Amino acid sequence: MSIINEALKKAQEGDGATRGILLPPAASAKPISRLIDAHTVSRYTAAGRRYIAWLLALAGIALGFIILKYLLPLLGRDPGPISGAKELSPAQAPSLDANLPAAHESSAAPVLILSGIVYDEEKPYAIVNNSVLSVGDEIQGARLTDIDREGVKFLFGEEQIRLSAK
Repeated sequence: MSIINEALKKAQEGDGATRGILLPPAASAKPISRLIDAHTVSRYTAAGRRYIAWLLALAGIALGFIILKYLLPLLGRDPGPISGAKELSPAQAPSLDANLPAAHESSAAPVLILSGIVYDEEKPYAIVNNSVLSVGDEIQGARLTDIDREGVKFLFGEEQIRLSAK
């Protein structure tokens, strides 16, 4: 027993030989709650709260930048220039009309949709492509030549087009 008592005495005196050994507190030691006063505890908790508030503010700013950079372009805003893209001068840009035939060169018949006929012996009307036409009117380069109870006739160049009401 005397060996244990001697080791305890050396540890309490602060001898360096017993470092790293956990010993129970001496009877004269103050409890831990008396060593740290209430002011010190509140000061550290307030600092911790400020630290957390700053971290949340920085996280909010970072989230805002992410939304501006990645989500707003998806909602229709211009994402900006494409990296690596070259800007062409008007002389270098391809013409959009280069492969389209001119209007007078077109030989394809126009698309005409007969919606209805208002027939009267003196002045008949036809509703074609949502336009009200009478004999002699033109639509998409085709001239209306005849309106009867069964349909209409158009002349497109040399071609005659018949649209039936039924």
